[in-house]
Amino acid sequence: MVRHFGRMNAADHDRIKAAIAAAEGRTSARFVMTVLPQSDRYTLYPVIWAALAALVTGGILGWFLPQFPLRDGFAVQVAAFLLLSIVFEWRPVRPLLVPAVAKRHHASQFAHREFAARILAHPERSGGVLLFISEAERYVELLADAKTHAAVGEVEWNRIVGQFVSRMRAGAPVEAVLDAVGACAELLERHHPN
Repeated sequence: MVRHFGRMNAADHDRIKAAIAAAEGRTSARFVMTVLPQSDRYTLYPVIWAALAALVTGGILGWFLPQFPLRDGFAVQVAAFLLLSIVFEWRPVRPLLVPAVAKRHHASQFAHREFAARILAHPERSGGVLLFISEAERYVELLADAKTHAAVGEVEWNRIVGQFVSRMRAGAPVEAVLDAVGACAELLERHHPN
């Protein structure tokens, strides 16, 4: 399933959907691809940063203008908090407020939930693989059931992810996805033939 992926046109989406369908047709295992524009809304970060900025504003007022009335200082803090909360909610700004480690953590958690729902919850297939891509976090992960993961090995999964990242950096997102889907299909066909 391709939910979203940058500036791809309808023909690109069709090529990817066809490659995914072909991958699933070559194996008894389940193959799913999920592409998200963002793994989380990160709703707390704008509020946290706005609150910290409002506290710093109050501190600066108190330090440099000790004669400033407390009531007015509180009003300035509230105004700063409200204004910055709105500014920090703006879609291009919000991701900049989130530490990279938190972005990776949220993306990984989403990938694992998606894997549980889309692969593990379907016992009629003999295992499966999820190719998970989160655009805003620039995060990609390949998850496989325990049997498939053990049969293929970490090195092979990392190679596919590495090639995907290289193709993406080269500005070829469609080819990156098609190559990753094809590589996963080969491995699934080898370890879970129809």
